[in-house]
Amino acid sequence: AIGTALARTVGLVGKQLDYLHLDNYLDSESFVHMVSQSPNTRQLFERVVSILSPETAGATQPITEWALESQDFGWATGIEKTIEIEEAAKAFGVEAKTAQRLIKHPLYSYPGGHSFFELYVELVDGFHQLGQTHQGKVLCLYTHSSTLRALLIFLDPRPFSEAFSEFGAYKEGQDNVVLLTYEHGQLSGYSTAVGLSERERAVREAWMSVEQGRREQVTLKPRQIRRIVALVSGGDFAGAGAALKELRVTGNRLGLEVYFVQHGFLGLANNWIELVTEQDTRGMSNHASSPIGSSRFEDFKDEEAQLAAIHHLKPYMEDGALIVMGGDGSMRGARAIYERFGIQVVGIPGSIDDNIAGTTSLGLQSAVALANQSIESLKATSAAMGSVFFVEV
Repeated sequence: AIGTALARTVGLVGKQLDYLHLDNYLDSESFVHMVSQSPNTRQLFERVVSILSPETAGATQPITEWALESQDFGWATGIEKTIEIEEAAKAFGVEAKTAQRLIKHPLYSYPGGHSFFELYVELVDGFHQLGQTHQGKVLCLYTHSSTLRALLIFLDPRPFSEAFSEFGAYKEGQDNVVLLTYEHGQLSGYSTAVGLSERERAVREAWMSVEQGRREQVTLKPRQIRRIVALVSGGDFAGAGAALKELRVTGNRLGLEVYFVQHGFLGLANNWIELVTEQDTRGMSNHASSPIGSSRFEDFKDEEAQLAAIHHLKPYMEDGALIVMGGDGSMRGARAIYERFGIQVVGIPGSIDDNIAGTTSLGLQSAVALANQSIESLKATSAAMGSVFFVEV
């Protein structure tokens, strides 16, 4: 839908220019495509180019341009607006409405990030350089809503404050396609915001309602977590080592203490909990299985085993969270811990069965690749020996 709408617009304008015998700047074959480092903008580029130039779409590659990067929201990245406003209101000691106005101010700098005005200054300089470098050409820029707002404010003839009051929240939360021309020292452009189709919107709203229901049951407390305890449970699967290492790296970067439990829920019941250091996780990402062990601990269904595990886990959970990697049985165990004892739990699906709805489990891709490799080997043997093989996956 995105590429079709843009192609229709470009085609209609192009026909009008041809009819008037004027130079057609909107010849899509001559566009210079540019994206930010975000995978969203590259995905958007692929969709648009497949419609604009289906014959040459595979050969067309975009240029990654720093001037198209989104505003850096720092620690607020990925946090819902309502939660962000609540946290800001607590930090500033003001009401939520006042905090919202402060956040929307162009000079407000996000903790660990940048202000909108900083983005605006960098964009003006970056876009002038783009225009001077590509004189006489049309740039097709795949960028973010914050970048588009800065561009609209710059192109607006009114003073900054007036333009910002109108475009400060324009197309918030959307990626955009921008057609930019630079002539006689002046920038001009056409943009189209990328939204959701009716089907995509219905799916998104259904997902949001389900997610809201989950969050009402399990709520992690932003900035109140001081330590995490991670374990791997259930059957073997690849990818656990890489996930555990990333937990340690990200946790330490955020100032958290990271602990690993040896051999899953069995380790919890026996207090096999250890603090993890950088040295402990070296080479862990290349480990074919769980480097901290795993187990199917059927006795965890018993109340005595659960109470023993919680007794050992409790000192870490006053300002911490438990992270469980495993299959559907492990997720049920994690849920039981939350529902019975109120401990904050995060589940990371890990199972070659890939039987947990709504996500892809760790280990699936490796299992499929191994199965495919084995089948390919059997095909060669079958062809050579004239044999027939029955394969169960």
